[in-house]
Amino acid sequence: MKRSASLIFTSLLALGSLAAEKYRIYQVNYDITGITKPYALERNIEIDKKRIFENYDDLHSYIENIKQLFANERNIESTVIYAKYDSVPDEDEVVNVALNIATQDSKHFLMVPYPKYNSNDGLVLKLKAKDTNFLGTLETLDLDFNFSYEPKDSDTDTSDYNTIFGINLKYDYPFKMWVLDSKWKNSFSLDYTLGKSKSEFSYNTGFVFELPFENFSLKLDLTQGIERNFDYTEYDDELFLTEGATLSLPYKIAKIDNFGDVNWGPYVSYDCYWDKNGINKENEDLSSPTLKVGHSASTGRVNWHENFRDGVDLSFDQYVGYNFQKEEYIATLSGTVSLYKSFNNRIGINSRFYGFYNYNQNTQIGSYLRGIRDDQRYKTDAWEAKGFSGEPQKALNTQAAIIGNIDIPIRILTTDWNEFTKFCFGENSWLTNHLTWMRYFDFEMHISPFFDFAFADNLITGKTFAIKDGWYGAGLEVLVYPAKWRSLVVRASAGIDVGRKIIKKAVSKLIDDSWRKNVSALEISIGIGLFY
Repeated sequence: MKRSASLIFTSLLALGSLAAEKYRIYQVNYDITGITKPYALERNIEIDKKRIFENYDDLHSYIENIKQLFANERNIESTVIYAKYDSVPDEDEVVNVALNIATQDSKHFLMVPYPKYNSNDGLVLKLKAKDTNFLGTLETLDLDFNFSYEPKDSDTDTSDYNTIFGINLKYDYPFKMWVLDSKWKNSFSLDYTLGKSKSEFSYNTGFVFELPFENFSLKLDLTQGIERNFDYTEYDDELFLTEGATLSLPYKIAKIDNFGDVNWGPYVSYDCYWDKNGINKENEDLSSPTLKVGHSASTGRVNWHENFRDGVDLSFDQYVGYNFQKEEYIATLSGTVSLYKSFNNRIGINSRFYGFYNYNQNTQIGSYLRGIRDDQRYKTDAWEAKGFSGEPQKALNTQAAIIGNIDIPIRILTTDWNEFTKFCFGENSWLTNHLTWMRYFDFEMHISPFFDFAFADNLITGKTFAIKDGWYGAGLEVLVYPAKWRSLVVRASAGIDVGRKIIKKAVSKLIDDSWRKNVSALEISIGIGLFY
């Protein structure tokens, strides 16, 4: 009895001593199965080596948080973390801990021929190569050769099409230069339209240099490019060059455990487009040079649980500037809230809300809306009746807008082809043994009903954020997540302009579309990647 009591007392003393000890992560070692570079993991997933953890529970909670951060990195298939503790505390009575992190790369390279159809752009046949972990950097390389059959005017239901051949290449390469976190940016495209004597092309390149400190960094972003774009032929600006520079000071205001950092930072940027005879002042897209001074803030974190997301992401941006060509001030105030919630990895609710207000400039919002044709314009008679001249402006190129996207992804199918062949043909059958390669075609499928809306500035009615003038789209997406390619998702989307086709017909007083051209109310898109 005395012996048992002594053992219990000794155990309690040991537990009390363990609870009282402080800990610090002083070393991180990576054992990577795959091509991912340790620098890429260090850059994407920051592990605090200065923090003192008051007890074992705090340290354990932090390690669990690190595991989730690795799970959020879709290029990593699996992660195991081992913690090795020093046998005795250091002179500050802190136990040093080494983390040994073993990771297994997910499949990240894919080269396939695939068709992509979008109602705005027509049919595109591609031979696409996509590497979401290019050279082990956790950055994406996109390369595709394509043939497209595009409507000459996507604003109308014309049967007049262009035949275009093209190539596109885009990648960023991060690297360490002395103490600077650096990145080389590249984007190239070439398109030839049958019947034209010239090709459209663009090449943009640049470098990012970031000097990190404990809670802030000094960042310089430089870009330069050349482009030929036939959309600017009417302005005699089809061939032009670009230059840009942004100097920013990202500052980490606070760290919130299991949530994310609160970041804020001021910046100043300079952009200039130029050509041999000067940019046309009427060319809204290229009018420059411009100088901007602003600040931005962001916080939040989105966690992946299997193929569903949980979390919140907030961002805010504001700047004022000056257009030296037009001799006028410009300004923008914008913010985005993204919310994600999953329920038992079977159903989820995803949403994004984006709002902005511009001064002396416009923003194109067509890419934020499914079921709404991107390039539709104001009606000619309404445009002229309002006193405007020339071709009607694109209605989705607006000074201000409030935009919302709501999706409800539902898991409907998960495949395991090896188990299926065992069930059908027996565990040790010839077919089962020779169809093991089918595991590479395992996938999870979701269907996702969606609803998009936008309240914008309307030049014809003179109203801003009017519900009656709003844009409303709804439809269905099908999402396919390949089991071996965690970083990729195949998405097919079909959307309808429900404002014009359903709401107006049901209750005509709720919608006013008298100012809009009567274009197709259907928008279809097939491709790779999530909408947001």
